[in-house]
Amino acid sequence: MSVTLQQLRDKVSALLREDSTNTHFTDTVLNGFLNEAAEFAAVFIEYPRDIVAVTVENNIGSYSNPADNLLLRTAYFGSSGNITKVNIVSEETLREIYPNWLDPSTSMTADRPQYLMQIDRNTVHIIPRPNSVAAGKSLYLNYNYVPASMSNDSDTPDLPLPYHNLLPLYALHLCYYALQNIPVSEQFYKDFMEKINRLKSAVTKESKENLSFMWGNTEDVNTNSFDGGIIP
Repeated sequence: MSVTLQQLRDKVSALLREDSTNTHFTDTVLNGFLNEAAEFAAVFIEYPRDIVAVTVENNIGSYSNPADNLLLRTAYFGSSGNITKVNIVSEETLREIYPNWLDPSTSMTADRPQYLMQIDRNTVHIIPRPNSVAAGKSLYLNYNYVPASMSNDSDTPDLPLPYHNLLPLYALHLCYYALQNIPVSEQFYKDFMEKINRLKSAVTKESKENLSFMWGNTEDVNTNSFDGGIIP
């Protein structure tokens, strides 16, 4: 069952051993710490996730990254019935494969891009660039996004349920850091990361076992729609 922002805040206050008449932290401050905890956790567990489709254009290599992107996980290219994986690489790797990747000539275009590089937080670039055959098809970006901020007491973390009760540990790390009690702050951070890693291992293993039959590990993804699909 989801844990609300108020319940998370109460857990932080209980472990701080503070009551409503003697506290170093207002509800607003604790809410901020808990939201920071959710965003920090999201990077490690790569949730929440979304898939966006970007229509490519002839001889255009650069496209907008989702504005709320934290981590680009996987990329695919194609149209209905013929969607294949695009390899995400660093600029250094891309430069080794395509030394002239910035060449604007049509010699650097093809029916299907093979590689994708994230130029910056706002831009991705595909190589080879789309030619007239590829134009109009879609580049699918599977990414980890920033969790929705919690502000109302009834709000719940935009994370998988097993991680909800871990957020107070990171919030307590921030609380004790603010109180300049570094040893206790470090212990709460250590506890948080240990439990994050244990849960991540268990949740990832279970998800792969339960969902791998849907697409498996094939490089080609032939489907009429991404609705309901699971990308390994």
